[in-house]
Amino acid sequence: MCKYLLDNIDAFQLADGLQYTFAHVGQLTGMYRYKYKLMRQIRLCKDLNMILWYVKAKADWWTSTAHYNRERIRRGATVDKTVCKKNLGRLTRLYLKAEQERQHNYLKDGPYITAEEAVAMYTTVHDTKLLILALERLKEAYSVKSRLNQWQREELGSIEQAYDNPHAALSRMKRHLLTRRAFKECGIEFNDLYSHLISVYDVEPFEKITNAYLYQYLRYDADKRRLLPAWINPADSEPPPLLVYK
Repeated sequence: MCKYLLDNIDAFQLADGLQYTFAHVGQLTGMYRYKYKLMRQIRLCKDLNMILWYVKAKADWWTSTAHYNRERIRRGATVDKTVCKKNLGRLTRLYLKAEQERQHNYLKDGPYITAEEAVAMYTTVHDTKLLILALERLKEAYSVKSRLNQWQREELGSIEQAYDNPHAALSRMKRHLLTRRAFKECGIEFNDLYSHLISVYDVEPFEKITNAYLYQYLRYDADKRRLLPAWINPADSEPPPLLVYK
């Protein structure tokens, strides 16, 4: 171009040089080494986006079909037995996926309470009466059963052991609640009543006793602070009457 502007070459030579440059730009710049790799990566990205689009469409169809079949089962329509079993499995997977997302959001955004509030229960007096109430609630399930399996016998033995030594059991529970970071495995199974599903958890005996005591403690603390209205939980005090005429 500079030679053409200086009148050292004519227009024909300029055109020939430009054509050679554009025809051999890959060889002159070294781009030919990466051209096909770059084109392959672009094509892979396009293929991947297309695959993701189809996978998302398939997942949406899978979820909507599960809810549609559950609605048909709930209405009492004629549904094949295998469809009911598949629907139960699909709803179980959707429930576990939602629970996993909830726990992931808790790890990302939580914890939702301060450290002082979390350890407040550990500083309270060891009230064995709350533990006895929790153990009685757990023992009610075994009062009508005559034959127990090995897991139920183990749980009943843990309850009896906590009955015999409530102070040691309370100390162990609060220590686990305060310092335990290792999670225990628990099983889950859904009972299909066709109108709705009932989740049944298989929890380790000591974890179950700890959960029962924690529930009893929270109910007691909520009742003491009057967090819950009188008409939704049983209480010793009679709720005040309300005049409906006003």
